Amino acid sequence: MMTPNKKDRAQRAIDKIAILESLKPFQAAVVSTIFVELDLDASDIDIICCYADPVDYLSSLSDLFQNYDGFQIRQDGEVIVANFWFSGFEFEIYATSLEVQKQAAYRHYKIMERLTAEGGPNFKRSIRQLKSQGLKTEPAICEYLYISGNPYEAIFEVENWSDAYLLTRLKAVN
Repeated sequence: MMTPNKKDRAQRAIDKIAILESLKPFQAAVVSTIFVELDLDASDIDIICCYADPVDYLSSLSDLFQNYDGFQIRQDGEVIVANFWFSGFEFEIYATSLEVQKQAAYRHYKIMERLTAEGGPNFKRSIRQLKSQGLKTEPAICEYLYISGNPYEAIFEVENWSDAYLLTRLKAVN
């Protein structure tokens, strides 16, 4: 029997803990680089949420995850981040009052899905190599595609690229 790859192991951990079902009232969505194969060994499972009432959300997080290894919650303004370990993975749950589809992490993830689908193994390998040199994912993508500016904002340019233009940009750097 083959050893499951990291993506499969991460999906099993998500399913085993039933985290998406538990956080369904908060529009939970997975936005982890593991699932677009842009991860490094230390990459975590990122989940984003949206809350209407921060007190209710904080209470739910504590009720659901307080017994997991390394559980902690940080709050900075309206941003709430919880971390814990389960099944060999660190989970990081990020939430604000902004609906999930409008959050930067969700939009970045959708861009990564598109880029990895079109760029294939060479794109994935190149981004992982840049990340292994110390860059975060968005800066690595922007460096690879020669997108200037603040990488966390500039990466949104890709949302407006046609498929033909995206392919042209990817071929130019390969």
